Amino acid sequence: MAFDFTADHVAASGGNYEPQRLNHFSVRIPGLAAADIIEKSLMSWQPPQREIAEVVIPYGNEERKVAGKVTVSAASLQVVDYCDKDTWAAFHDWLDLVHDSRTGHVGLAKNYKKDVTTSYYGPGGEKRRAWLCQGCWPTSVAPDQFSMDSGDRNNLTVPLAVDKVIPAEAA
Repeated sequence: MAFDFTADHVAASGGNYEPQRLNHFSVRIPGLAAADIIEKSLMSWQPPQREIAEVVIPYGNEERKVAGKVTVSAASLQVVDYCDKDTWAAFHDWLDLVHDSRTGHVGLAKNYKKDVTTSYYGPGGEKRRAWLCQGCWPTSVAPDQFSMDSGDRNNLTVPLAVDKVIPAEAA
């Protein structure tokens, strides 16, 4: 039997293979004072990646690999800096829980680590999949480069350290 090279199965009238749109997502940070401001300011989200190192076990003239240490990469939020909602202050207040630049004190993890929930939605707004990022905290707050030549909006990029990523079904 010949392979079918048509795309008749993609987004067909029968309801098969509906693509997940990149802009149908939300990021929620419960327990943060300005969580609503951050959620409504969201532009983009680079979720963390779980990476599993391999341990090599040599034996004779061969080797076998098994799973080793698990690391979780940083995540990154990009938000619009709304001046009437003070998005900048929302993130700097969180960053101050991590490190207070006025006193030089580092905060307690129990006060600055937050869980971040990411959800993907279908085209009709129904939640299709979700995952929980545990132990998140901002490592910096970086605005776009200021320029007298530009009338563009200011965005803030906020990298987040992440301890663990769990699919929502297992959370």
